[in-house]
Amino acid sequence: MIKKITALAVMAMLCLQITASAQQKAITKTYQIGNKVPDIQLNGILNHSTTQAKLSDFRNKAILLDFWATWCGSCIKSFPKMDSLQKQFSKNLQVLLINNSNRDDLAKIKTFLEKFKAEQSNFSLPIVIGNEATKTLYSSGSLPHYIWIGYDRKIKAITGAEEVTHANIERLVAGLPLNLPLKEGYHE
Repeated sequence: MIKKITALAVMAMLCLQITASAQQKAITKTYQIGNKVPDIQLNGILNHSTTQAKLSDFRNKAILLDFWATWCGSCIKSFPKMDSLQKQFSKNLQVLLINNSNRDDLAKIKTFLEKFKAEQSNFSLPIVIGNEATKTLYSSGSLPHYIWIGYDRKIKAITGAEEVTHANIERLVAGLPLNLPLKEGYHE
């Protein structure tokens, strides 16, 4: 009897894992290059004029979502470059730093931001504390991770850091095709 109950419990757990995996794949599959991104709600925004916004609040701008974590040295190293690009293209671009890391909480991110701003006093990029809406855009994989969104709110590229260049940002804000390689290890 105990063996039957144990076997049933194991089978139930496997079914739950398979279902969760299928749901995650369905979510990930939704956001491919060319797909329109919904008007997601961004809550807990730091270093910005408001603590909440929707993607539509950045109308008439292309958006670059930069997924990062406090423990990702490569992510943090790119912040000055991202901040510079934001300032150069401020009329046509909004860079949003998004932290979805389970290892970072609000207190840790705030402490990080205070220290970073002490070193980079003119740092102005908004930091979005990840929520379910941002996790549907990107929930796992290597960091940094970039999702390029055009004026039409369609995903134009999904890349790593190498592709974030002045020339590619110029193409994004000009509404030109990007034709950038898909981030290594990311599968649509």
